Amino acid sequence: MITPFEILNLASILHDGNSDAACINGNPELAYRNCARMAYYSMLHLSKEIVDGEHVDIDCSGIVGTHEIIIQKLLAIDSELSKSLADYLISSRSIRVKADYFINKKFTKQEAYKVLRKAEKAFSKINDNQKVKEN
Repeated sequence: MITPFEILNLASILHDGNSDAACINGNPELAYRNCARMAYYSMLHLSKEIVDGEHVDIDCSGIVGTHEIIIQKLLAIDSELSKSLADYLISSRSIRVKADYFINKKFTKQEAYKVLRKAEKAFSKINDNQKVKEN
């Protein structure tokens, strides 16, 4: 079993190029695409854990796709944290889609970094929130 944090760690390794899989034939683009994917999915799985833990129940009729359901459930939770996570997912989705589906378009380290940075912020907010609850 793996955790969302482990997925984020691998995304970071891919971005930094500290992996044998980071560069194929001298081209690091595959690593950047995988970094963006993994960073996005680390946030998605983290968010899913939150909505599952909160037992959020919403009317899903008219909502298409697991990603959108998770985002809508985050938005239904009355907290700044969940709203931030939803915003990070929404703003990262188009980059993740480009990484997954538009392989004929160049994908840069900067694009990967945008998603990675949002994922790092999401995990940081969760950690900060847990520290506040503990005190």
